[in-house]
Amino acid sequence: MAQLEQRHARGWDILRLSSDAVAVEIVPGLGGTITSLTRQADAAGLLWSPPWGLRPSGSQSAPGNSEAQMIDSLAGGWQTLFPNGGDSVFVHGVEWPYDGEARLSWMDWEFTGSSLRMTGRLIRSPFEITKIISVRDHEITVGETVRNVGQERIETMWGSQLMLGGALVGRE
Repeated sequence: MAQLEQRHARGWDILRLSSDAVAVEIVPGLGGTITSLTRQADAAGLLWSPPWGLRPSGSQSAPGNSEAQMIDSLAGGWQTLFPNGGDSVFVHGVEWPYDGEARLSWMDWEFTGSSLRMTGRLIRSPFEITKIISVRDHEITVGETVRNVGQERIETMWGSQLMLGGALVGRE
């Protein structure tokens, strides 16, 4: 059975979903980004996190293009790229930022006893996202669904960015 703990850091809610074998930390206010994946037996961190850590919620960014702003909000870990990835694009006159807006969107959440279910509505594009993260023994499952709530078809790109680091790639 999974356990859920909630804490606050730098103005963010952080959810820790764990089993006896693994633990993940998730930030619902950043699109459900998984910022930490830890093997419990030896506390080995398996994901990269930026040297500046999780920036305080509401931090100002220096002026710059969409890529520079992405770096300012980068929390490392494992994040959803949607409705685009890489360079910013204009769709129907609206800019979708570098690596999309899903990674920046607030998600409401509920704990079902075995899984964390998060839902959110994007602002610049007509989509709703549901993300379900489950932890069972040594296994972590991440599932996502996207629903177009608009009136027309829109071409998108959908992916995950998994930044490995820590104990997987060398000394911390």
